[in-house]
Amino acid sequence: MSGDVKYHLGTTFKRQYDDGPEIELTLMANPSHLEAVNPCVGGKARAEQHFLGGDNKAREQVVPIVVHGDAAFAG
Repeated sequence: MSGDVKYHLGTTFKRQYDDGPEIELTLMANPSHLEAVNPCVGGKARAEQHFLGGDNKAREQVVPIVVHGDAAFAG
């Protein structure tokens, strides 16, 4: 560790549901300047869509979500 908080490093998690489907969640590595991750999330999502086949059905399988984690949105 370089002294940065753990969630700045990113991670990936695969979840297998009992009825069969699997979902992969990726938390992108995020520098202290939070807005810097936005284009990275968009680019990674588009690349994932491309490598799934690039058609509209494949694109629906990848959903980029950017959430500010410091209570910046109302519950």
